[in-house]
Amino acid sequence: MKYTWISCIVFILFACQTKTNQNRNYNNLKFETLPVVVKANFSNQQSSAHVLMNKDYYVWGNSVIKWNNKYHAYYSRWHEKYKHKGWLTYCEIVHAVSDNPEGPFKIENVVLESEKKEGWDTNNAHNPYVIIAEGKIKMYYIANDLGAHKPNHKLNSPTNDSLWFENNRKLVRNSQRIGIAVANNPNGPFVRSKSPVVEPDNILFKNIAVNPAVVYHNNKYTMIMKGDDVDKEQWFRIQLVGESTLAGGPFKFEKEPVYNKAQTEDACMWFDQELKRYFMVCHVMGKRDLALFYSYNGKDWEPYWKDEDTKMLHFIGKDNIVFHCIIFPAMLKAEGSYILPENVPANEFLNLEGQKLSTSKNWAVWLPEYLKEFPNQQDVLRYALNANAPETKDNDFTWKDFQARNNNELVAIFGNFINRVVVLTNKYFGGVVPTPNTFSDVDKATLNAVKAYPAVIASAIERYRFREGGQELMNLARLGNKYLADEEPWKVIKTDADRVNTIMNVALQIASALATLSEPFLPFTSNRLKQMLNYDDNSWQDISSKSVLLPATHQINKATLLFSKIEDKTIQEQLNKLEASKKANEAASKATEPQKDTISFEDFTKLDIRVGTILEAEKMPKAKKLLVLKVDTGVDTRTIVSGIAESFKAEDIIGKRVTVLVNLAPRKLRGVESEGMILMTEDEHGKLVFVNPDQDGVPNGLTVS
Repeated sequence: MKYTWISCIVFILFACQTKTNQNRNYNNLKFETLPVVVKANFSNQQSSAHVLMNKDYYVWGNSVIKWNNKYHAYYSRWHEKYKHKGWLTYCEIVHAVSDNPEGPFKIENVVLESEKKEGWDTNNAHNPYVIIAEGKIKMYYIANDLGAHKPNHKLNSPTNDSLWFENNRKLVRNSQRIGIAVANNPNGPFVRSKSPVVEPDNILFKNIAVNPAVVYHNNKYTMIMKGDDVDKEQWFRIQLVGESTLAGGPFKFEKEPVYNKAQTEDACMWFDQELKRYFMVCHVMGKRDLALFYSYNGKDWEPYWKDEDTKMLHFIGKDNIVFHCIIFPAMLKAEGSYILPENVPANEFLNLEGQKLSTSKNWAVWLPEYLKEFPNQQDVLRYALNANAPETKDNDFTWKDFQARNNNELVAIFGNFINRVVVLTNKYFGGVVPTPNTFSDVDKATLNAVKAYPAVIASAIERYRFREGGQELMNLARLGNKYLADEEPWKVIKTDADRVNTIMNVALQIASALATLSEPFLPFTSNRLKQMLNYDDNSWQDISSKSVLLPATHQINKATLLFSKIEDKTIQEQLNKLEASKKANEAASKATEPQKDTISFEDFTKLDIRVGTILEAEKMPKAKKLLVLKVDTGVDTRTIVSGIAESFKAEDIIGKRVTVLVNLAPRKLRGVESEGMILMTEDEHGKLVFVNPDQDGVPNGLTVS
């Protein structure tokens, strides 16, 4: 079943429902794993006749096209004297022809040599993937330039460089790039690209760009290639999807890989005209498995809005209930071909620090700024928003609550449990999951309790009570913490090592359950935890059904912190930003006072305004706003009481030039007689500013006219 969600903040929390959580969006090209993985044991496969064979050569990476009723094969080969590793440096691409797709293929010519004089691909030509597009033959291939790393390297002298090669095998492998060569006919000549079509950018993928598979459809080139995951410290090969309107790129790749549960390579891709779907087959590295993926509906939007097997959900705010529950469904019903939303979960309002969110007034938490200021803490914001979601009443997001959610729950409960489990496992057992001995009643009760959580969390999600589901996940972490605190393996190890085997085995089962069940709420954390446990074979259903989630003798990795404490200083910086926004908004919204009643010139001449200098200043006792000033007016030195104490410190204004209304009738303020008025205005932040001459050389006593 397809799912369409019309959503607001829920997209921050969940990409999709459980049923489709492996689907990814690549410019609307989505792939999903077929229910059954296609498997074949190739090691025992025998053929009565070779489709293609070269005596004295290794043959690898065949790609076939049909041109003028003949089948043209392009494949990689290197001489057997270079042995298996020769594919990295001594490989060339050869063209062969047959009347039948089964062969045999007759060798015609070498189309890309293994060595050139110059260019990014001076060494090697490997893994061809050939398509016919725009009336030409376009060959995508991989190559590198060893000369950039070892200028004196000679391809025709493999023994001379054997030691260098063995010491730099990783460098050679990771220097491979994807290029394109174009020809007007199958025999060539093929003109190579002057620069690579695809290179790692260390944003989407790092080090390596190899093994392209390309489809030309609807005037666009769609490529699947093998890169390595930037989110993993060690190399981890993944398939990435990119598109371009030009054969030579640039290809715009989507960040999310097709599939990241296991390493994959050597993809093959095609578009089925009848089914209107893309298909991809790739090898699961380390296994004898081929995984088949297909795109659902390609770029067709209509099934998401019209098919009966689509479930449409509208996630909205309460102010849009009338439109989404009455007006919009009525419009869809009247048109006749659209499905109606199955459910319209409506949330209340979420405020920010007691005020309504407003992007125009900069009263908001901006995601790009958050990701920069809180690196690798995406899940913290996701968790805080989910924990405080306004599902049944208006709620308030505060930075203090955000800090508390992180420090008191994610760090102190979830992170603490995982860290203790992994650290102790590495300390006591060298990172190997211990084999349990006899389970106590507490052990059995704890393991049975773990099995209940998938159903409880799933129920909350299915009822759109995501906050409840997140808290149940945290309860599972609390269960783990309590179990460790009660069993105290750090004490028991001194007296009963066999018992510790069982305790740590149970704790690791809880950790493995957390790795899977946290994915809807904490996806980045889930991935990091799976890497730490070095295990990703459990499904949601496995948590309830399997007796062992993390097998004994399995090797886990070293501990890394899943969460880090957020300090008061960091939170204060965010509060200061909001306070600055508040003051700016107040200044912007402050209306200019209207003009007062018109006066005559004679009325104005009654005012005696003089330039003066503040000689002394002190705070009025028991008065928050008042300063007592001694001012030289040029006429005399007099006392003036002024309500400026909230904007200025007394010691900071001594010597300040001011403008004084000197003929104002005296008035007593808190027992002090004030003989005049200091003229002031306000800046954009509401702070008082002196009205004074902007040039030196203006003596005290001069009148303002």
